[in-house]
Amino acid sequence: MDSNPNLGMRSRLHSYAKTIFAIDLRSLGAFRIVLGLFLLIDLALRARFFCFFLTDAGPFPRDAIPYVPSFRFLFFLSGDAPVQMFLYAVMVLAAIMFTVGYKTRVATVILWFCIAAHHARCPMALSGEDRLPLQFLIWSIFLPMGAKYSVDSWRRPIGANSSPNPYLSLASAAILLQFIAMYLITGLTKSGDAWVDGSAIWRSLGSDYWVMPLGRLFRESYGLTVVMTYVVPAFEWLLALTLLIPFHRNRIRAVTIVLLFLFQVGLLFSIELRMFPLMSNVGLILFVPPAWWEKFHSSAVRRDLEYETRATAADSGRRWRSAAIVRDAVVASLMIFSGVL
Repeated sequence: MDSNPNLGMRSRLHSYAKTIFAIDLRSLGAFRIVLGLFLLIDLALRARFFCFFLTDAGPFPRDAIPYVPSFRFLFFLSGDAPVQMFLYAVMVLAAIMFTVGYKTRVATVILWFCIAAHHARCPMALSGEDRLPLQFLIWSIFLPMGAKYSVDSWRRPIGANSSPNPYLSLASAAILLQFIAMYLITGLTKSGDAWVDGSAIWRSLGSDYWVMPLGRLFRESYGLTVVMTYVVPAFEWLLALTLLIPFHRNRIRAVTIVLLFLFQVGLLFSIELRMFPLMSNVGLILFVPPAWWEKFHSSAVRRDLEYETRATAADSGRRWRSAAIVRDAVVASLMIFSGVL
């Protein structure tokens, strides 16, 4: 019997893709919750300058914005405060729906559209960090974000969701590759005289306007900043590439996730980057492999099964399922938040 080499190659490619680009549905659920909470915090912080940036009464009326990107016209419909307040409330409501996982796909579409339109209305208040949540949201539209730890999953009949935990699609590959590309490109593009002579990081910590306590500590040791200048670019792109290694995935990803997490925490306390380090750490949740969740849930599942056997036959399934969903959502979110804080 003649073997088909194309089938063998296809099988190996599919196995590699599933190993690297499949996302556990529990990771997607935890990612959605934490991303939604950070977006709500960001919207609350921006609301302090609501009239200043969004109404025509501020220094940036609609006529002062030279270019409105396509499909981002929402906040240009009116310059009056009540209209802008209503649109802002719609955006906050969509963020809440996205966080709790109610009508998740619809909420994701609305939230992405509203945030993109909001950014277009006040581009003067934006920086590169504001693109990251939009990039997360655009791919989230095509992912089963509400499959776990959500109101949508709680409302489905037991056993109705037959999707496997490792979810593989073009969207799952795209969101992971985009996150990897962020580190890979920033590492490769750190060039120029300051990166060659070793003074880049010391110079970046030179202004008291954006330097944080840890940054002031680094600034006192010029030799340390020289070493960091040479190490950081290679650190970024090498760690990004390790996320594409298929063998020993659990061990390699464990080390990589911890190192990238600590790297972003270091940035958080070194330079004023607003929520970018936190948003970057949210992206790490997507890389948590199924084995981690299985280990985390093993003892909890046993307790849930014991509770189910003691419950009556009429309501045992519903009680166990609702209790498990609430517990998992709270524990997963608190676990991730405690690490970030």
